[in-house]
Amino acid sequence: MQVTGRFGYHWQSAASTAPRINLIRNTGATVMDFLKVSSKSSPASVAGAIAGMVKDGVPVNLQAVGAGAVNQAVKAVAIARGFLIPSGFDISIAPTFSDIQIDGDSRTAIRIAVYVHPLAVGDAAASPAPVLKRSQELGA
Repeated sequence: MQVTGRFGYHWQSAASTAPRINLIRNTGATVMDFLKVSSKSSPASVAGAIAGMVKDGVPVNLQAVGAGAVNQAVKAVAIARGFLIPSGFDISIAPTFSDIQIDGDSRTAIRIAVYVHPLAVGDAAASPAPVLKRSQELGA
């Protein structure tokens, strides 16, 4: 099964019943896209989506409802760090609570904002742990 995301990302799955990654749009005043993560989402697939969006400069936000979904989202972030550090980026997250409607029922979701930290040239290969530099040190 192939799934095409709103930004043109493609995810390929060998099993036709495999969970897919959905990009959803918040209908509030500010437009923000979320990667909706479920308890059945593959952390590696979500991590690939996160890494691809980071490399393309697209803001990344995750949304998860329930403990299992939050678990998969956090695992995906950890895996995505492994994908991104060799290419000069590191990420961190900030979770928040959000009241949402699902089929007319009010639910509490965890929304996870992903923050991108460019690594200084050579830092990714020079040390096993990423060395983060403040934006002032990078000349930004």
